[in-house]
Amino acid sequence: MFFFIVSSLVLCFLVQSDSPWLPLLEATPVLYFGIGLCVAALVAATLNKHRLVLFHDVFATASLLIWFSYWRELFKEASPFFFLFPLYFVFIGALLELALLSQQSLPDRVTLDHMRSFVGKSRLQLGLIMVVVLVSLGLEEHYLLYPTAVTVLLIRAALGRYLKSAAEQ
Repeated sequence: MFFFIVSSLVLCFLVQSDSPWLPLLEATPVLYFGIGLCVAALVAATLNKHRLVLFHDVFATASLLIWFSYWRELFKEASPFFFLFPLYFVFIGALLELALLSQQSLPDRVTLDHMRSFVGKSRLQLGLIMVVVLVSLGLEEHYLLYPTAVTVLLIRAALGRYLKSAAEQ
């Protein structure tokens, strides 16, 4: 999730430094661009299973754009979660990349089988999680729902990529 981590880090910097670029990110065209990108990534991820990593990254980045553009006008100017949530996303994304995807050795066969059965039997399929992320963007009274949904999306996507790389080895 390289683009998502970088865009979260850039957003942290822009918010913390009170950049003059922030009004551009709050503009309505950015909101509609993010919505279009999210829907396109969701459809593309459903239709093309070979480039899931790219589509999930684009989806998460576009949802971050939507979140900032839509929610910034609803809350106080100095709300700390416009800095803290993207910083949290950077740490979660980096931790998942480091813990799961940079592993050179595979776990034992039993652990891999349990992970595969969890992913196979899980009702939390990636398409459903992506839809929940989109719905959570519209529920501004539940401000913790979006970061929770994105965290579940990041964990589920990283687990799927890890199992795919384990199957290739």
